[in-house]
Amino acid sequence: MEHQQPDTQPGFYYVTVRRDTTSPKYRTLRGPFINDHAAALAAVDEAMRRAVDYDPRGCWYAYGTCRSEVDLGPGLFDKLDAVAPHDGTCDAGIR
Repeated sequence: MEHQQPDTQPGFYYVTVRRDTTSPKYRTLRGPFINDHAAALAAVDEAMRRAVDYDPRGCWYAYGTCRSEVDLGPGLFDKLDAVAPHDGTCDAGIR
């Protein structure tokens, strides 16, 4: 598998997920990684594993990164971790 080369443009980078690749709707899972696309790329696999822990259908979703010129706020997992650190277990699903 060929690895993606990090984007060098400045911006706010996020790990994203899309349920339907034909829809433009997405959700940010991690980020922002400010001016650091390489860090966002490195966070994709962990975010995907964590998403599948929350929703087993997540194995069918599309994961990747995006860049924004404006701060979109913290990603879903960053918001959750700010409330309660993730301990590797899941006791409630997020839908």
